[in-house]
Amino acid sequence: DPMPRTLRAHEAALSNQPLTVLLPCYLPNEHEIMDDTIQHIIHRLEYAYPFTLIVCYNTPTPMAKEEELAWRDGTVYPNGRRLRVLRVDGSASKAENLNAALEHVHTGHVVIYDADHHPDPRSLLIASAAMRAHDVQCVQGSTYLRTRPNLLAAYINAEFFVTHFVWFPAMQFVTSMGVFGGSNALWRTEALRRYQFRADVQTEDIDLSTRALLGGKVSIRFEPRCRSGELPPASFRALYRQRLRWALGWDQVTL
Repeated sequence: DPMPRTLRAHEAALSNQPLTVLLPCYLPNEHEIMDDTIQHIIHRLEYAYPFTLIVCYNTPTPMAKEEELAWRDGTVYPNGRRLRVLRVDGSASKAENLNAALEHVHTGHVVIYDADHHPDPRSLLIASAAMRAHDVQCVQGSTYLRTRPNLLAAYINAEFFVTHFVWFPAMQFVTSMGVFGGSNALWRTEALRRYQFRADVQTEDIDLSTRALLGGKVSIRFEPRCRSGELPPASFRALYRQRLRWALGWDQVTL
């Protein structure tokens, strides 16, 4: 496997590639978890280049949290990483938040994390090594549940394991293709900017990766060792709504 050898031999060069991190947020639902994610990315993610973290958010009604975010905009941390806060006026979706943030990305690479994602410290290095080793435009990592408070969460975590370490690798082996999952994904910026996200579909990530693959100019590599921990749905109802949205999104893309 060339990826671990590439990582070991070229780690310094890999971690000095100019990079921007995007963190899309929906403020009413995610304002209580976004701070932990910001701190995790700023302080725990291993990467030598002093990147900018762009928090791009929307909110249907003004919130007190926005004053704190505005005050933190432009903060430069001791490790050289910078926090940028972008309120996307008129946005009603993650897709619109990401499209707006992409206009402020001036680096050759960009990585996307959801508001509840805590990527493993070396995950970005692993993604960078995989991108170089396989010469692709996107590297999609795997996810797991970083908390498993009940039986439902344990089941979902087992499902994630089978999906990311059995089905996706098998699909990649058979088809030589991966799928962009919306978070924990490293992109070459120009490739992502070429397609933009659609706000009129249920699963903007699957729609974008399908259009990109059909266009014939984008290769997506699935790398399960690039891991990120997310939070489980708060309830069975939340899980049902999530899976219903995924099902509708796949139907839209298929049609």
